[in-house]
Amino acid sequence: MTISSLMHKQGRIDFQDLGFADKEFYSPETAYAQSKLANLLFTYHLDKKVRSHGLHVAALAAHPGGATTNLGRHSSPTFMGRLLRNTVYRFLMQNAEGGALSGIRAALDPSAKSGMYFGPTGWFEASGHPEQVLPSQQALDPVTAQKLWTESESLTGVTFDFD
Repeated sequence: MTISSLMHKQGRIDFQDLGFADKEFYSPETAYAQSKLANLLFTYHLDKKVRSHGLHVAALAAHPGGATTNLGRHSSPTFMGRLLRNTVYRFLMQNAEGGALSGIRAALDPSAKSGMYFGPTGWFEASGHPEQVLPSQQALDPVTAQKLWTESESLTGVTFDFD
């Protein structure tokens, strides 16, 4: 099971600088969004490989929605950002335990099938009961997924042989 984020919708895969080596243009939010999009691309590509080889494995993904965890303390360095995070967002988001429910559902739901993506179903998927949700169209792009998979195998020296 893979944990993604709503931020995947803002992500794009920069094949020219996957590791953000160009520090001049580094942004924690951009890197996070790219990594969460990559998580979904990997999950859907793994799902494709699992199905094509008839393996009895489920490639699932989940996102926590908006959860009041310590992740936010490393973002929004501006006064307004901190003010929003510490006041308004707290009313729209769920606690950390609520954020964990989507991943728990993906891991334990016996009716979950490979390729499913779970997240909260409340307002803007920020909170609420976890159900199957839809990823962005770019997370479903098979060309980008294959390219990212191949590049990752090349960079790591690890190849997955499904035969």
